[in-house]
Amino acid sequence: EEEMPVWQLERLFETEFGLHVQIFRKSGDRWLETSVTDDLDLEAQNAMGEASAHYSVPISEPMDYREQD
Repeated sequence: EEEMPVWQLERLFETEFGLHVQIFRKSGDRWLETSVTDDLDLEAQNAMGEASAHYSVPISEPMDYREQD
């Protein structure tokens, strides 16, 4: 249901299916964890995703996490 808060959906997955899930929201070309906005309902999360659908941050050079100084 669209008016269900994110935290409630996550808890429902855990109690009904034994799955610990974390909801993410797409923002431009990236996926953001919704833990800061877990109190928002699903409709508000979707609206925030829609509002940022055309937002993109270009990455000049891919980061290599294995690189050492």
